[in-house]
Amino acid sequence: MKTVGDLRPMARCLEKTDVVILAGGQGTRLRSVVSDLPKILVPIAGRAMLDRLFDWLQGFGARRVVLALGHLSDAVERHVAAGAPAGLDVVTVVEPRPLGTGGALRFAANACHSDPILALNGDTLLEADLCAFLDLYRRAGTRVSLMCARTSDAARYGRVEIDGDRIAGFYEKDASQVGPGFVSAGVYLFARSAIAAIPDSSAPSLERDVLGAMPGGSIAAFSQGVRFLDIGTPESLAEAGEVVRKGG
Repeated sequence: MKTVGDLRPMARCLEKTDVVILAGGQGTRLRSVVSDLPKILVPIAGRAMLDRLFDWLQGFGARRVVLALGHLSDAVERHVAAGAPAGLDVVTVVEPRPLGTGGALRFAANACHSDPILALNGDTLLEADLCAFLDLYRRAGTRVSLMCARTSDAARYGRVEIDGDRIAGFYEKDASQVGPGFVSAGVYLFARSAIAAIPDSSAPSLERDVLGAMPGGSIAAFSQGVRFLDIGTPESLAEAGEVVRKGG
């Protein structure tokens, strides 16, 4: 598996697309191994997760990244100030209170200039073609596109039902529904109008309260060649490190 930091395509498709990295979570499940770091700075095979994300995004031509921060934001801001990648404009925004992933995206969009906006979770290693993802968004004509990955245990994450190139429905985590299936890979393309429609409620979840509330067939689904590893638990963090070290 080629992971974040290993993919360096020649395409420059993201030159005019702002990227929001959602990195405000508290990472409670990782506190036993990295109690003093936000998830976005957790080292993966010796390099911070954030730096691997920067490498990956720049490989597709990204020039502007907005970091949506919350918990331990000072540590992330110091890390960026100490050495943001050349050629990448990195902007940090800190939520005034926990806003949920949906609220965090709406808040961070105020610092973005492009339409659409690419958004991604800051706790996932990915292998995927962001240029093909952007192409699908443009062809589909929807206001939102979601990247999906096929996994051997969809029950662990919550299942996504795909019908052709559209999302037919979302299903909550259910330990009884074991087996392979598609799950959200935590990468999204949003039209600014769709972000503006995110409810100004108490900490809305991007997956549950925003995407899950949209009508079936209104979200484009991209699943071509997508592989991912989250780093949200000590076990998955250790697995991610091994994958990167082995280059697989």
